[in-house]
Amino acid sequence: MNLEEALAACEKAVALAPKDPQYLDSKGFVLLQLNRFDEAVAAYDGALAVKPQLAPSLYGRGLAKQRRCKCGAGDADLKAGRFADPAVVRNFARAGVVP
Repeated sequence: MNLEEALAACEKAVALAPKDPQYLDSKGFVLLQLNRFDEAVAAYDGALAVKPQLAPSLYGRGLAKQRRCKCGAGDADLKAGRFADPAVVRNFARAGVVP
């Protein structure tokens, strides 16, 4: 499955369960990999509205903010994500998404 197909699957899942933080997190992750940073931040915001301490969403939103503006934005989210789950960095690195 390529990233565009993965995004389509995520969008279908979110349409069926718009408040499911896991689906929103997955959508944010795919958008991050597609370099669609504003949309990734929005998807992660949706996940965090439901589950504020969701480590992958915090960390992913931090990465998306950093890549969007390269101005130090996102540092607090990266720190919060690592605090919520120290393994989050390893999980993103394993997926090829590193800071």
